[in-house]
Amino acid sequence: MMSRSSRASIFLVAAAFLFLPGAAANAASWPEPVGESLFQSDFSTCNWTADSISETSCGFRIGTIPIGTYDVSGGVMHIRATKAKDLELNEHHTEIEPKVRTFTKERSANIGSTYWYGLRTYLEDWTSESSWEIIAQWHGMADGEDNTPRNPPVALAVRNGHYLLYVRADSAQATAPKDTANRYDREDTIDLGPIASNTWVDWAFKIKWDPFGTDGSISVWQNGNLIYEEYGQPNTFNDTRGPIWYMGIYKFFSGSNVSERRIRLDDIRVATVGTGDPDSPPDTPGGPGGA
Repeated sequence: MMSRSSRASIFLVAAAFLFLPGAAANAASWPEPVGESLFQSDFSTCNWTADSISETSCGFRIGTIPIGTYDVSGGVMHIRATKAKDLELNEHHTEIEPKVRTFTKERSANIGSTYWYGLRTYLEDWTSESSWEIIAQWHGMADGEDNTPRNPPVALAVRNGHYLLYVRADSAQATAPKDTANRYDREDTIDLGPIASNTWVDWAFKIKWDPFGTDGSISVWQNGNLIYEEYGQPNTFNDTRGPIWYMGIYKFFSGSNVSERRIRLDDIRVATVGTGDPDSPPDTPGGPGGA
């Protein structure tokens, strides 16, 4: 298990010995929060339609540049991102975004608060390549248009056959423009170990959002195993509103060796962390598609 404290240097080593590629889908772990449940969807009663750019019975909306297809079958969300003929459209946000009224401040997290995030991912026939591909990201909500674009403060990505955790932070009220040297206070990449193609992987994140590093924290569980944790580190931007969460496929196809990517998603949950919450998500029954 990797960790980082306020005095420790960043660890860039794989956690392959903790990764269980053959873990059964019904051996998942999810937080049982003492705090408020903000969002949950297992797609079992989802009525996904072609006009799902607006909120649907699933409680999601699609990404801003969706190039591909979305489909719900067997109680699972299937997403396919495809390479566009127009090279100007090769920045693909083929993602879904939880969007329901129960999300605090219109789905934005509160800076200084702690949240549980959970989801299951299934990478279909995923071949390794050097370009990064984000499968879940928490994107900052800038206070003004002059403070965009920025990278997501926290993202779960895939590159060179490994899962990566990207963490960025900036305490300035206005982040420096793109391509500025040392643009962020923090910009780290943590290797979470090798990917598993064609199998379900269970993820749980416990994040306390903090742009200053006073008491920010991130803990990551994979198939019920704690594989990374850090404390006393900044992990977001100095915004009025905290990050919002997307999941699916965010990829640049320019220079890519593949023409499409496919991912399945299930059991997406968000909850606040209340007093007395467990330090780790306990085992619960269930599995993708209600299996």
